[in-house]
Amino acid sequence: AVMDAMFGNLWTLVRWLAPVLLLPIPVLAVPAADLGEVRPAVFVALSVRASVEPEVLTEATRQAARILLDAGLDPHLAVCVADAGAAPACRSNFGAPRLWLRLTAERPGARARTGETVFGRAFLGENRETGSIADIFVDRIRRYALQRDVAEALLLGHVLAHEIGHLLLDREAHPIAGVMSARWDRRQLIKASHGRLSFLPNESRAMRRRLFQRLAAPPQDAGALAGLLR
Repeated sequence: AVMDAMFGNLWTLVRWLAPVLLLPIPVLAVPAADLGEVRPAVFVALSVRASVEPEVLTEATRQAARILLDAGLDPHLAVCVADAGAAPACRSNFGAPRLWLRLTAERPGARARTGETVFGRAFLGENRETGSIADIFVDRIRRYALQRDVAEALLLGHVLAHEIGHLLLDREAHPIAGVMSARWDRRQLIKASHGRLSFLPNESRAMRRRLFQRLAAPPQDAGALAGLLR
């Protein structure tokens, strides 16, 4: 009798709890604005128009991607060899927003106009804000790396990140510290070799904001931009 009473009470409890256990459990929805880990994608096509050793280019793109990743971005870099024709990543809809970096040799007389330690040039819009195309002077980078006894790939990777920063940030000014500084002395090159030459926090926030704005803008004409890379 005692056992019957116990089983009877248990069955009554189960019948009472069943509707509660079957109720759907609400899932907490986190607003998109609160997702601090959301990384905007940036697609970068590297048009190689000068001689660069393949292993140097591979390591340089890895360095640049690491710096952009540390800044809270989702970088995608593709190498396009100009003299072999536009690679598929360069002539197709290679994601958006798209940036185009031309790895080129300096033109005769250019060094006298810009200086030996100017490693790149970003082409900004008429409002001097963001842009889509930049030149990278690989021969200057190679000479400077030899003079300073630093790895060419390390220096090239940081220059790539620097020029991408110019294309994404809304100003041309150079801060006194970080990868966007105008000149890299021995101390900053040591930081770069230890992976500590990066974007400043305010620059990272500005690039993320700009990329989110570009994602909402009309897509670029990939064919027109690819023509500039040849």
